[in-house]
Amino acid sequence: MVTVDVEPEMGVLIGVSSAWADSVKLVDSTEGALAWFDVADLPVSEMVPDVPHLIERVMDRPAGAQPFSARSRYDVDGRLLIVFACQE
Repeated sequence: MVTVDVEPEMGVLIGVSSAWADSVKLVDSTEGALAWFDVADLPVSEMVPDVPHLIERVMDRPAGAQPFSARSRYDVDGRLLIVFACQE
């Protein structure tokens, strides 16, 4: 789980995961459409700045590894800071 500080009183909680699938059949819902991407083909230029770092962290973890949590925020100079807290 990742907490993103948007404003002092507002944030976003994001769940990031990876999985193996026996089938690639996807079913659209009223919330939108899912899509499978090869990691090498991910549309990085369309992502917010912290997501590529999160994907890299997820993909580098061995199968069965414990989940991790992270917090993304910007410092006073506008630099992205990501703090990872692993529960291993």
